[in-house]
Amino acid sequence: MRTRNSLLNIISNCACYLILMISGLILKKLFVDSLGMQCVGIDARFTDYVSILSIIELNLGISLIYKLYDPIANRDIERLSIILSFLKKSYIIIAICIVILGIPFSFFAVHSIKEDYNKLWLLRMFLLYLADSICSYFYYHKRVMIIANQHSRVIGIIRSCCIAVLTVVQIFILKIFKSFELYIIAKIFSRIAENIFISIKFNKKYNVINTNRKLSFSKEKKNEILQSIKAMLFHKVGAAGLNQISSVIFGLVSLSLLENGIYSNYMLIVIALWGISSEFFRGILASFGNLLNTESKEKVEENFNVIFLINFFIYSFFCSSFLCLVDPFMKIWISESGACFGLYTTVLIVINLYIYGMRQSIGMAKESAGIFVQDRYFPVLETIFNFSVSYFLTKKIGISGVIIGSTVSSFITFFTYPFFVYKILFNKNPIKYYKKYFLYMIIAVIEAVICYFSTKMFLFGSIFQQIAINSIICLIIPNIMNIMIFYRTREFSRVSSSALSIYLKIRKG
Repeated sequence: MRTRNSLLNIISNCACYLILMISGLILKKLFVDSLGMQCVGIDARFTDYVSILSIIELNLGISLIYKLYDPIANRDIERLSIILSFLKKSYIIIAICIVILGIPFSFFAVHSIKEDYNKLWLLRMFLLYLADSICSYFYYHKRVMIIANQHSRVIGIIRSCCIAVLTVVQIFILKIFKSFELYIIAKIFSRIAENIFISIKFNKKYNVINTNRKLSFSKEKKNEILQSIKAMLFHKVGAAGLNQISSVIFGLVSLSLLENGIYSNYMLIVIALWGISSEFFRGILASFGNLLNTESKEKVEENFNVIFLINFFIYSFFCSSFLCLVDPFMKIWISESGACFGLYTTVLIVINLYIYGMRQSIGMAKESAGIFVQDRYFPVLETIFNFSVSYFLTKKIGISGVIIGSTVSSFITFFTYPFFVYKILFNKNPIKYYKKYFLYMIIAVIEAVICYFSTKMFLFGSIFQQIAINSIICLIIPNIMNIMIFYRTREFSRVSSSALSIYLKIRKG
């Protein structure tokens, strides 16, 4: 059942995310054509600013989701009701706090834009972004329960359907009205509809759970939850530092909206790649959490090693493909002159893509086990280091400075994540993990370099032909090399046997 749920979640989540990714690319193209690259810069900056405000949320759902695994396995309705009731009340308070802080923060957001835009219009736009963020917290406790019960695919399907409708509406708005405001308002209504459908699904499936239950945590449980929440504050600050700090720095150093817009186009693809792999790991998150509660440490470690190898397979392919395909793709997708970075900046983005992407397997294990308190200070150190280095370098060399700062600072959590996971989950020294990581990184670099120079041997006048040949090269070289290098390992044997088993099941229908 665990394997079946993981498989269904992975297939469904990845398929849904592909729909979202394609919709996003189509919309971004129309957005640029209809409203211009500077509006893309406004969108990127306001989105990141609102994400910074969401630090208040503390990833509360994630920090407590592991608390649901045991009562779900034991069908303990009373404990489920208490935890979900706590989450419901907490998210109401979080939404109120974001509104209170968001209004004064809006003045910084507006004045960080130096271009000649009406300040009242900018203020109105930022408040719409803020409203969209607040709407995402409605019924979030119900979303967490569905995910914890190994049915994240349900969330993905509902979200994909709402996004599909939203995409059609937003295309109509951009084509007919060319209105930035209506574009965001449509997004808010889509978010509300998504929450309503998730609530309906929850009420049908979990009608025995009372989310209005009076809280009755023991003193020990209260202290444990408060400790987790405090720890998540540090982790949330770290996540904001990694993902949203760029827009704050761009605002502080008065980087133009045009440059911000170009950067956001590249990051849209990077985030899409991170996102689709995250859906894979999210699909097995609850199952891995269940494994922690039912199997031996040796069995858990064996499964983690397989997941780590899959993580490498995904990102060795992603990085080679990004390096070889992003430039011709940008020339087709965003046809504006000067909308592409040079090779140097692209390589920096690829390095950042790989380092962050390879954290996903160890992060999934860490999250499943609820390891938040032990390493709570390191994400803050990462953020401080990231901001200091990025701010200094961006003033000196521009956008590349933000990418270098983010990449260098991420090595702090590169060392801390495995240390705590191996110490707490496996009672082992993480040295084997580090050795594997660097071996994987060397292989990924070799594969990317071979792919890049191979594409330079086949140059075509047509960009579409170039994309086609580059895609074939990137599809063949990294994957064939990975098979040749790893086919004798135990982890690869597990991956191949599982893939064969899945294929036979699908074939039988």
